[in-house]
Amino acid sequence: MSSRIKTRNSLFIQMFTGFLAVIFLLSSLHWISFSILKNDTKGEMIKYNRLLLQNAVKEYEDLFKSVKSILYSLYYDPKVTSANVKLALQRMDRIDYMKEGQIVNQIENHVSNSDLFLDNILIYFNQSSLVLDKGGRSDAEFTFANDYRSSSYPFSFWQKQFGEGYTYRTFPKSEFSVVPGFTKSLLPISIKETPKYQIIALLDADRMLQTFHNVPDAEFMIMNSDRQIIFQTAGDFPEPALSAIEGKEGELEWGQHYYFLQKGNETGFTYVTMIPASIITSQMEKFNLTLLLALGLSIGVGIVCSHFFSRRLHRPVKQIIASVQQSQQGSLGSAIGEFNLIHDKIHSLIKEKNDIQAELLNQRSLLTNYGYINKLKMIRSDLYDLQEFIRANRKFRIVLYHLQYCNASLQQMGISTDEVSYYLREYINLTVSESFPGSHTFQIESDQILSILFEDEPTENVKETLLPLKKVWDGDAGYYLISVALSSVYTSAAEFSTAYNEALDKAAQAKLLGETQIISDLRPPAKHHPFIPEKEKEFELNLREGNDVECREILNRMLDYLQHKEESATRIKQFAKSMLETMIHLAGSIIPDPNLSELQKALRQTEECFTLDQLKRLLEPQASRVASLFSSVKNERNDLVNRATDILELRYAEDISLDSVADSLNISSNYLSILMKEKTGINFSEHLNNIRIRKAKELLESTSLSVQEVGIRIGYRNVTSFIRMFKKITGLTPGDYRKQIKLETLR
Repeated sequence: MSSRIKTRNSLFIQMFTGFLAVIFLLSSLHWISFSILKNDTKGEMIKYNRLLLQNAVKEYEDLFKSVKSILYSLYYDPKVTSANVKLALQRMDRIDYMKEGQIVNQIENHVSNSDLFLDNILIYFNQSSLVLDKGGRSDAEFTFANDYRSSSYPFSFWQKQFGEGYTYRTFPKSEFSVVPGFTKSLLPISIKETPKYQIIALLDADRMLQTFHNVPDAEFMIMNSDRQIIFQTAGDFPEPALSAIEGKEGELEWGQHYYFLQKGNETGFTYVTMIPASIITSQMEKFNLTLLLALGLSIGVGIVCSHFFSRRLHRPVKQIIASVQQSQQGSLGSAIGEFNLIHDKIHSLIKEKNDIQAELLNQRSLLTNYGYINKLKMIRSDLYDLQEFIRANRKFRIVLYHLQYCNASLQQMGISTDEVSYYLREYINLTVSESFPGSHTFQIESDQILSILFEDEPTENVKETLLPLKKVWDGDAGYYLISVALSSVYTSAAEFSTAYNEALDKAAQAKLLGETQIISDLRPPAKHHPFIPEKEKEFELNLREGNDVECREILNRMLDYLQHKEESATRIKQFAKSMLETMIHLAGSIIPDPNLSELQKALRQTEECFTLDQLKRLLEPQASRVASLFSSVKNERNDLVNRATDILELRYAEDISLDSVADSLNISSNYLSILMKEKTGINFSEHLNNIRIRKAKELLESTSLSVQEVGIRIGYRNVTSFIRMFKKITGLTPGDYRKQIKLETLR
């Protein structure tokens, strides 16, 4: 029973089961997708065939519209109407051969356009029985009996059309014999306004079908409003089906076929596609079979891969377990490097554990005596006196003295920070030990002194003891500043680390007051102040603009705001450093790094500021210095732009360019272009054109020079360019501007 449970819980079974669960989940999603697609397949296929018909209808309608426009244009062409009149008046088969050639060329141009699918255009003059087409002139009877012979459209048919009452008509497709042994399927279109002549267009029906509606296994038909079929493919549409689809649009399933119908907006023709239902059914079956095969294949491959990877991952784990149980160090020999690493690491850890256990047994008494010492942080004094505290586990309180030095003042006095910290530690130890016998004072960092008080005295009593120290330290505030933090009372020496961290957190809450602060309560975390980011952006903008006074006012306002919100000295100094870093970053974009030494020195001196006024005195000169830098750069840029403008005012009539002006100013053309755009709001070319057009206005008003001469005098070598630019800027041509000025003078 136990072996069966172990087998069920083995890594191989768990992983293989997990893989199978993933395969089942993915297969379920695949099956759901298959079911949805299966239901939508028929609709998508119908939609696809409907879209094919819509595209075909658009192409046919556009073609018929274009041909109709061409035929009407040709019918009313003055050359054609003139030829008809001359033939009628002269009563002879002779017209102006030059105009005849122009008409033939015009027909050839239309017929040669492959997008119109025109085989030929025939202009049939009734009275003279003359035909003009792409080949020239010919006899009408000969043309319809030889060149375009059709049983449906003989010569007599076209003669009869002169007496019919229509103006424009599309006739059914028919087979025309164009040369002996060769026929074409052509669709005739006729236009006539008078019985004197008509124009016949012959469209290549097969090529139109091949281009517009080349759908395999589908039949296509075009039917006019009189239910007359003007075009259909080789297959015949059953008569009952024609009755069923009459007057309908969209799709219709009738008999063994699907019918897709759409009416053309331009011609009113009904376009019909007939597709056997068996084709759509076959397509759906193929699609379903493909999806089922893909599903089966993916499941099979997934199971095989799951089994393979499960065994591959399980085998080395099994070997690792066996090796650990037998305590054999040999190599695992797995193809997976991570398993080999784990195997080696496990044996290494087992060996290390055994070594440590042996050493601990030998060193247990030593660790018991000195276990607590490891909790103290870098204490520099001898800890022998604390052994009693460690063993006795007495109540205690920590007093942390955080020191800040004013190095400049100490250097003037010739005293080092180590000496100051030593004197302060001895003075604190002397004072505190008198009030709290048995207390110990240590220096644990260069800027931290710590006292451990073993008496369970109230906090107020401890503060009273520290007040004399505060008076002495406040008198020396020009050289150092001390923040005193009192921890709570703790009952176990093991809580020393907690007490120390509490004291650190309280010391960090000291305010920027310039005097000794005794802190016993922990305030809530500082809140976010939206006022500061907003003013920082305003400060940066004014700094870039070189506004010295505004920068200093914004800086002082932000410092006063933080002080008013009772932010800690640490937070205010962090803010001051961030403002100095902003100044360094901005100043670094316009001056070399070595010239930033004053700013970098001020950044270091922020820690030596004990009051808000000291911070202000440190930051204000730096803000003024950076603002002055930007102001001088701004003035320099303005001077460059003014000099460039003066050059343009003097040399506007020359072949002047951005590069030439930049060279004369000894700067790059890109830099000059940016400066002019920034200063004037327009680029170099626009500025030059504005000057030239202003000068042109003066010449047009005060002289009688021609427009071309004015353009040359102001620097335009091409009169067209001058006129175009003048109109673009003023809205008038130079000539119109001169006329307008004269009219205003007369008024």
